[in-house]
Amino acid sequence: MTSAQIIREARLKAALTQTELAERLGRDRAQVARWETGGQDPSFENLRSVVEACGFVLKLEIAEREQDTLLDNELDRSLLQAPQQRLQALLDGLVDGTTKATQFDPYAQLEALERHRVGYVVIGALARVIHGSSEVTRGLDIVPSLREDNLRYLAGAIEDLSAPRAALAAIQAPELAEGEPLTIGTSAGRLRVVPKPWGTRGYDDFRTPSAPPPPHGARTRPDPPPRPLHRALRSRRRPVAYFNYQAR
Repeated sequence: MTSAQIIREARLKAALTQTELAERLGRDRAQVARWETGGQDPSFENLRSVVEACGFVLKLEIAEREQDTLLDNELDRSLLQAPQQRLQALLDGLVDGTTKATQFDPYAQLEALERHRVGYVVIGALARVIHGSSEVTRGLDIVPSLREDNLRYLAGAIEDLSAPRAALAAIQAPELAEGEPLTIGTSAGRLRVVPKPWGTRGYDDFRTPSAPPPPHGARTRPDPPPRPLHRALRSRRRPVAYFNYQAR
């Protein structure tokens, strides 16, 4: 069950309108509507506050995963594939039988980010698919560097992808750093910008740590720069950095 489904179910069970729920939360009705329709994902704290405002308690439980032989076999097969093969399998599964096309084009999204030299980290479902998960997703989730110049680059990238003007403004708004994840509709599919994933400080927590300096007097060969993710995935060779690729 998604956050949007939980919020809608709690509100309807409490017989509240979106306006009434917003008043209880001290929020705008538009914010409640975005959460409920999946246009924006609430943080866990906000999700819990919404459920409690409806008169309920959001309970979490950690349980051992039941043995799923079918799932384990699928994962084993996926792990034998190269990352680009896993991504292609995802895209093949999204193809509409009538139009023979999919609205999700991660290559176009990644190429736009590279073209504008955006510093970012790929997280979420697509990163898991590239690593071997067999789940389905129709969007790209990224954690960008929140430097002012990098957010300008990001705005330029999503503008190339025909994002709405409101999204361009939201990307460069000062409150983005402390705000909720921002979901943007683009010509290449959904792009979700996550400023600070729960439990992290954001981009800097995901960057590949620098290697320790060599001993005094030692000669080292510099490592080649990571290949852009979209080029690495198109290549037959295994990409150098496909999960925590950073353009800058």
